[in-house]
Amino acid sequence: MDYYFYILITWVLMLLIIRVSFSEMEGRFARKNYNIRWMLAFKQPFFYQRSRNIIMMCLLCYIVSSEQAFLSLYWTIEVIGFIAAGIVTDGVAQLLSYYYIKIRFGKLISNAQTVQIEIQNTLTKEDKDQIQYSEAPFRLEKIMQKYEKEDDHMAIVSMDGGQFVEHLDKLPTITYVVESLVDEAMERLKNKGVKVTTYANRNQLPFKDEKMDMVVNKLTNYDKFEAFRVLKPGGYLIVDQLGSNNYKEIANMFIPFKMRGRWDKENCIRTLRDIGMEIIDSYEEEGYIRFRSLASLLTFMRGFSPERVENYDKYINFYARIVEEIKEKEYFDLTTHRFIVVAQKK
Repeated sequence: MDYYFYILITWVLMLLIIRVSFSEMEGRFARKNYNIRWMLAFKQPFFYQRSRNIIMMCLLCYIVSSEQAFLSLYWTIEVIGFIAAGIVTDGVAQLLSYYYIKIRFGKLISNAQTVQIEIQNTLTKEDKDQIQYSEAPFRLEKIMQKYEKEDDHMAIVSMDGGQFVEHLDKLPTITYVVESLVDEAMERLKNKGVKVTTYANRNQLPFKDEKMDMVVNKLTNYDKFEAFRVLKPGGYLIVDQLGSNNYKEIANMFIPFKMRGRWDKENCIRTLRDIGMEIIDSYEEEGYIRFRSLASLLTFMRGFSPERVENYDKYINFYARIVEEIKEKEYFDLTTHRFIVVAQKK
């Protein structure tokens, strides 16, 4: 029996050393990465877990080390005692580790609870006054005016329900708006003197070959071959796209895939040259949207992902990082990335 006693003592010491070591590493990692979900777990009462794993480990250890005949009476009594001792010692190790973390990282745990309350209170607030946009060095409407003529046939391809076209002062006499939100665009643009249409079958532009003098793509996917097909020789294609760094700080969490920028200016230029178009001009900008409160950031994000913003538990660590960054720097910046390419059909 002394043999098993020494095994259990060794087991207890190993568990304590491992648990304390991992607790220290987990606590430091949580502090570095604003993992307040981990910290908040220690505001709850201690709860023993992992009993199945410990039973399997103890059973395996006993089978390997036992000197008794397999499945004999003594073997059965000893294995039950061995497993019971293993569960008890593991429970003690977890309990000691639990209180070690509460003492060692007590201030962090208390701060995490304060941040949690702050986040919960912020989720129901609207704050548009604390949002600041960097000034863009170019404007699509100004670029369009450089190339359009009054008697042109122009198509503007968008997905904003006509919001962009609504604010344009001058348009060629024959202007088409190709929209995915057709009804909304028709209502918004009913007095604008434009024709609202949508894609034909298989996302084809609803125009005959070489019909258009200018095609403008406004922040939506486009088929370069379709644009090439409908343009007259000498006609212009203006591509306005979100770059791959747009909203990069939140892209994987909150931005629907179809809204993420997946292109860069050089990639766009290369693909247009590959189909025989001449690049006339290009523009690129990496700016920012600055938020001075978590409420202002959440107000902004509700515009495209309201259901994800409200998923408080899933994103609490991210919200905590934003809270801390705003406290340190007085703001949080969201990167904006956009480019425009002007190409001409030869």
